[in-house]
Amino acid sequence: MNLKTIEEQLFLPLGLSCSDIEEDLECSEYSGFNFTVNELKMKFRISKITPTKTGQFVTLWKRNEKGETAPFDSTDDIDFISLQLLKTIFQGYLFSQNRF
Repeated sequence: MNLKTIEEQLFLPLGLSCSDIEEDLECSEYSGFNFTVNELKMKFRISKITPTKTGQFVTLWKRNEKGETAPFDSTDDIDFISLQLLKTIFQGYLFSQNRF
């Protein structure tokens, strides 16, 4: 499943519109995208499977004023983070802003 499939199978049937789709070039390794769903700001990532460790891996970070990587916090303009998992029964997770 990718962002286009999620839009077609999840958002559109629920009457939600996806707009302002922008690739997050610093997170291209995780198919990072930022977009809006009915006025809600979302970040999207696809996990990856590493050959040396059990499980899946994804990163979530931003650059601070010094250009260093830093975690997102409650002051960031994000309403939801959507994580898509590969090769699992559950396809993904959706985290609201008040959970990070």
